[in-house]
Amino acid sequence: MSIHSLDPVRCYAALQAHDADYDGLFFVGVSTTRIYCRPVCRVRLPHMARCAFYTTAARAEQDGYRPCLRCRPELAPGNSGANMVGGARLAAERIRMGLLIHRDVEALADELGLQSHQLHQIVEREYEVGLDDLGATQRLLLAKQLLTDTNLETNDIAHACDFSSALHLADALTSRYRLDPLSLRKKHLVNGGATTILLRLAYRPPLAWHALASFLCSRSNHHISQLQDDCYLQTVNLDGCQGWIAAKQNKTKNEIHVQVSLSLLPCLARLQIRLRRLFDLDASPMIIETHLAADDTLQRLITGCPGLRIPGTLDIFELGLRAILGQQITVKAATTLFGRFVAAFGKPVDTPFPGLDRTSPSADSIADTHLQILIDLGLTGRRALTVQRFAQAVVDGSLKPESIDRDKIIERLLALPGIGPWTAQYIAIRALGDSNAFPASDLGLLRGLQMKKPIELLRRTENWQPWRAYGAIHLWHQCAGG
Repeated sequence: MSIHSLDPVRCYAALQAHDADYDGLFFVGVSTTRIYCRPVCRVRLPHMARCAFYTTAARAEQDGYRPCLRCRPELAPGNSGANMVGGARLAAERIRMGLLIHRDVEALADELGLQSHQLHQIVEREYEVGLDDLGATQRLLLAKQLLTDTNLETNDIAHACDFSSALHLADALTSRYRLDPLSLRKKHLVNGGATTILLRLAYRPPLAWHALASFLCSRSNHHISQLQDDCYLQTVNLDGCQGWIAAKQNKTKNEIHVQVSLSLLPCLARLQIRLRRLFDLDASPMIIETHLAADDTLQRLITGCPGLRIPGTLDIFELGLRAILGQQITVKAATTLFGRFVAAFGKPVDTPFPGLDRTSPSADSIADTHLQILIDLGLTGRRALTVQRFAQAVVDGSLKPESIDRDKIIERLLALPGIGPWTAQYIAIRALGDSNAFPASDLGLLRGLQMKKPIELLRRTENWQPWRAYGAIHLWHQCAGG
């Protein structure tokens, strides 16, 4: 959605209703206070003549507005609808998610599969702000969130948000937001000795949290993920940091509250992006389910379980490894095999949760392993070669989940020995966040729609586009007894 396409009347109506369906899709700047808010904000409703509407926080800040301390724009969900309108918009959306933090322009452009000048052009065209302004907003809003919600030392927050020092952060907050870091902590006693970091991740309701967390655990191993009283636990190995997360739904605030171990502070910005993808928190159920409900079968499934999300992943290799191990065998058998890989290649990690004590196997640990070691874990020689070649492709950078060229990634997956259309499409759904990917040869999907051939299934689901993956999730949920 371009800034030029915002309908002020429609936006103001959403503002009047505090409509959570539009949370994160636009922000409102109020001319009398010079503050910008989310549409769900509960402050006194301003007159429409005093409102200016923006698709991004960065654009509102460029016009001189500062973030509201009550509704906290830094917590708003993103807009995943952009991934349906081309590579340029997908790149801009992923940048807006926070990919600029701890990256220079050249590195980010390479990660997205673009030239640096293309990156500048995309951001300026789509959001009418430069990369520097967008990056500054992302860093400051993350710092504001951590200052408000945690007892972390200001200097630690500064480094986590890519500021050189606490003084540099304070100067930026003062000049851009007219805020003192201490003012954000008046309501929070800073006693020091913090043991975890709180991340509050907003979403647009509804969200079928139990179904999502159960799906994630059912395909994993209890040493790396568990579900305890609807709290999702997982170990993390990211950017050389090891630790754990504990995520729980807060239905009242439409947020997922994630406790993060302090050991993950250096990679916090990247982790926050991946957590939003893991739980698919930027989805718009109103748009997706209204579209899919035109199909009679899906309408019944959606009514029975609204708010189903695409279960993502923190690590493309972990997801791909489990998909390869699960080829042509039952989920139970694949889980057993994956458990052997966790025991052989996972690294020990300390957590406060009994049994949650290993990280998932990394691509590096398997890429150069002798094939016989993989075969001894219960694989055929051909399947062992597939696992190793996949690990090598992840290590050499051929498979980057952040890349905007999903078709190229799928081509590279299909070029690997032992990876066919089902595996490639499954990885595209859960690791690449491709909401239109669809493994048409999946037996559960064929049976769910009483089809015999994949080509028949593709024809049957043509009208589900661009949300085919969500239709698949509903059918899999039905197959699992949901």
